[in-house]
Amino acid sequence: MMETLSCSFCRHIFSADLSRQTLRVEDTLPKSIWIWHRDRWTTETPRDSDLTYLVWFTSAFLIIIPASMIGLPAYVFPPIGGLQLNSFSIVWGEMTLGIHGLIAAWLLVEHYQLPTYVAAKITIDRTIEQLKDRIKNQFSMQ
Repeated sequence: MMETLSCSFCRHIFSADLSRQTLRVEDTLPKSIWIWHRDRWTTETPRDSDLTYLVWFTSAFLIIIPASMIGLPAYVFPPIGGLQLNSFSIVWGEMTLGIHGLIAAWLLVEHYQLPTYVAAKITIDRTIEQLKDRIKNQFSMQ
């Protein structure tokens, strides 16, 4: 027998299998599964290997290609000596590497749904909703 539940904290939909004592997230990919073992929950997260490989390949591509397109010409064709902006192209390449690395890290964290990331995301969403409510209430009183 399967039951469907929703959580007002994380806003996910869960299905509970009471006979096997499992709880599964239904509205995310990959599906996370928790199993009850008498006194605690343990996680069992089946990974879709094709999707995982695609996420890792995309992350690597996102880091390597743009940074090499900016950085390699900076090293192959160094700026003419005596100019004030000698290191601009190198700094630009390093900034490209860093920013694209952050984007790739975000992609990986979204894929693996790390608990601290999910908790921070929920906290930020709640804070934004509270600010919107305060602003709405403040303007409705006037």
